[in-house]
Amino acid sequence: MNSRFARLVLSIMLITTLFAVSFVPSRAQSPYKEAPMLAELVKAGKLPPVEERLPENPRVIDLPGSEIGTYGGDFRDPFVGSGAGDAFWTSQMIFLTVWRGLVNWNADYSGWVPNVAESVDISPDAKVYTFHLRKGLKWSDGVPFTSDDVVFYVNDIMNNPELTNNKVPDGILKPGTNAAVAEKIDDVTFTITFDVSFGMFLLRMCTYDGWAFVTAPKHYLQQFHASYNTPENIKELIAKTEGASDWVSLFQLHSAVGVGADPSVIARDTAYPTMFPWVYTQPMGTGNQFVAERNPYYYWVDKDGNQLPYIDRVIGTGYKDEQTMLVDALAGKFDTVANTTDKMKPLFAKSEET
Repeated sequence: MNSRFARLVLSIMLITTLFAVSFVPSRAQSPYKEAPMLAELVKAGKLPPVEERLPENPRVIDLPGSEIGTYGGDFRDPFVGSGAGDAFWTSQMIFLTVWRGLVNWNADYSGWVPNVAESVDISPDAKVYTFHLRKGLKWSDGVPFTSDDVVFYVNDIMNNPELTNNKVPDGILKPGTNAAVAEKIDDVTFTITFDVSFGMFLLRMCTYDGWAFVTAPKHYLQQFHASYNTPENIKELIAKTEGASDWVSLFQLHSAVGVGADPSVIARDTAYPTMFPWVYTQPMGTGNQFVAERNPYYYWVDKDGNQLPYIDRVIGTGYKDEQTMLVDALAGKFDTVANTTDKMKPLFAKSEET
């Protein structure tokens, strides 16, 4: 009798164990999906799985009237110009990343919504803003995006007297007499404190003023900063950088943000980590085109859990003159012309399919 009972208990335990194991979630059951080109890289062991690349709580995009897209393809756009500056500003008409910072506009531009930041606490006097980042955010090179990056931008770039020539520009970081100061609480929490009430701060962050807060990768830019590198190493980098004469000019030539910096360095330097949906893989200067491929660590998903963007690559083609560009555009060689002038419109209207 005892033997029978023992066998019965063993059988029940075995069935229960098998039942439980069958319901253990596997990595294949991830709630997130990715582009086929990235899935191939994961399969080859060249990229972590999508659930490890996304933050714990990605930003979910569900715009009114929008539909779930299909992965793949190139987005082709022409522009007049041949330099990195032309390429950068043309691509930004597509990326729209200069308006995507810690927060950005909501769908009808009536207020702000969280973006890189998951939430923001505002003190009653609107002097202290406490930002809570999404946990697990990563730069395009896979390095974690943390409070250190924003604090580096505010304190080490915009509040550095040598980089600003002893004058922080009036504006988003200096609405009063003194410049704002950032303080790290932990890896995903930091404060920005002003000397006066600044109730418009988050709305200002939704404009071009806000993109710099998420475009200063400390792990990359600190090599050019005198506070983080040795004089010997700085001297060596100056010798390798055309136009650099001291550490200030060295930093300004390599940084996309700060006084005297050129945002288009991102379109020249493919090693520059960003939070953009696409990252430059072929800069201008290697031909008449720039190529930007999807960022495998981009933090947006659609309502079905598909990591964005849908499009694999953005390809920009530079032209010496507007007329030649228009001939190719009207021949159907491009998907859009992001940068147009009023004199182009009658020609486009005449050629429009009806």
